[in-house]
Amino acid sequence: YVSALKEHLDPSLALFADMVRRPNFDEKEIERIKATWIAGIAQEKARPASAAMRVLPPLLYGAGHPYAIPFSGSGD
Repeated sequence: YVSALKEHLDPSLALFADMVRRPNFDEKEIERIKATWIAGIAQEKARPASAAMRVLPPLLYGAGHPYAIPFSGSGD
């Protein structure tokens, strides 16, 4: 996704094309995002309402059903 003012469109597209052609997956950044995501899941499990939203989908749809994931979309 790219969004730019009309006068900055050409350099923005060049930067976007470079990112698409040569992505940089810095291991430190991946680990930082992973830790943030896991911390969010831990917070969900600590709050009663969030915990219920994690448990409810498998009860409604059955284990293994595509919709039987937490309503937050955070995974397990």
